[in-house]
Amino acid sequence: MFPPPFQDISPVLVVVYLVGLLLSMGAGIWLLVVGFKEHVLWGLAMLCGCGLGQWAFLFVHFKKAWRPMLLQLTGVALMVASAGVIGTKLQAAQAQMEAKAAEQEAQRAAKAAAERDAFLDDVANRLRVQPDPVEPPVPVEPPVPVEPPAPVKPPAP
Repeated sequence: MFPPPFQDISPVLVVVYLVGLLLSMGAGIWLLVVGFKEHVLWGLAMLCGCGLGQWAFLFVHFKKAWRPMLLQLTGVALMVASAGVIGTKLQAAQAQMEAKAAEQEAQRAAKAAAERDAFLDDVANRLRVQPDPVEPPVPVEPPVPVEPPAPVKPPAP
């Protein structure tokens, strides 16, 4: 139903968030109408006061403003609670996706390193100079010392 990072988010949480949003908006409009009914300046203060006008109206006219303000705060509480749960689930999904990406990157790096090592081994094998086979030396016998011939004596007369 939802794209991958949002698959773990329950549709109930989204509905709770939207209900809180609608409650908050409806109660805000209700409070604004009550303010304008009291006086135009109260209504303008609520429109332009960034929320301060609503709180001031609540303190001054508590009996008229407590129901819409309570309903508005209930809607805000629903939105905050569901957004907190959604945010936690999104963080968990993000951490899971990052771990998976890191694992894939590690596998890719290991594969690249293995391919590089295989290539370097292949290049080294091709460049390696094979020594020529050397025949064992033929044993040479040492020369036999030759004694000089003994002087020949002339025969006696």
